[in-house]
Amino acid sequence: MQQFARIGLMALAVSDSMFCLSILPHAWAERDPLSTSISFSVVYSAYGEAVFNTFAMIGTWLTVT
Repeated sequence: MQQFARIGLMALAVSDSMFCLSILPHAWAERDPLSTSISFSVVYSAYGEAVFNTFAMIGTWLTVT
């Protein structure tokens, strides 16, 4: 039981850290509506919300179980 709690807390810490790292570029990524090339800001604006929600859901799931 103690091993499971330790692994669960470590997984929660990793999930929260990944959430913080994934939301950090939100301050710098600006989407240019006229841009036709693929860049980090285009990909981030398209998939960033899904990544935020995934890490938030993982953190909630680890907290509840």
